[in-house]
Amino acid sequence: DASSNAGLGWHLSLGQLLSPSSAANESERWVYVGPDGGRHYFYETLHLGEPTVPISGCPKEGCETQFPRDGSYLRLKKATMKVEFPDGSVHTFGGANGELTRIEDSFGNYLNVVPTATSWTLDDQFGRHHVVSFATVAGKKQVSTVDLAAFGGTRSIYTFNYETASIFRPYMDTDDLNSAQVSVGLLSSITHPSGISYTMAQGGSAAYFRGSAGTTDPSGQLRFLQLPTKAASALWRGQCPGILRR
Repeated sequence: DASSNAGLGWHLSLGQLLSPSSAANESERWVYVGPDGGRHYFYETLHLGEPTVPISGCPKEGCETQFPRDGSYLRLKKATMKVEFPDGSVHTFGGANGELTRIEDSFGNYLNVVPTATSWTLDDQFGRHHVVSFATVAGKKQVSTVDLAAFGGTRSIYTFNYETASIFRPYMDTDDLNSAQVSVGLLSSITHPSGISYTMAQGGSAAYFRGSAGTTDPSGQLRFLQLPTKAASALWRGQCPGILRR
């Protein structure tokens, strides 16, 4: 998964606005990708056959407001790359990758986000400062720490730990130019500020199916997760991780 940024199959996001020309957009429409991974495709009108709604002071073609038709009632202002939400909040996006740069509500509260190649920095009107840092794992940018402002001027830091491993490509990949195996970063644990961990490893190795040559065995699928309480979920071949969101 090209969008994975916290190990194969895992993604940490603040939301993203993809233009029709974005390499991550398989459609010909503007798309808002929420933090939960849901994709909302924008159309010129809320309902088919309705007239477009021009933005005041924006005479250029293509500056109209757009809407998804999935019941989310978002509203895109293409000229400013702003997405308006039903609760009155406005999310602003920018940069080559359509990353979130600001959230504001109707009461003047705001959160500014500065995305760079190595971090996201988040600051609000109360002076709170948060940082999401990235490192290179198996040739890809992956989340390394999430550093949050906490009570009394302290910091709460979550650490993401990885294992670099070779796994077999899915059996559906029949391209002769691709190698049978590929090197990936597997998320093996997330360490809580208190020192406890969410663990995706067993026996000192990241607990993911690695696949095998010439078979339909799953590859890259999580097979074990242990919570800080020591409760664990073991997944077998072909099972869907119903209690997990990846």
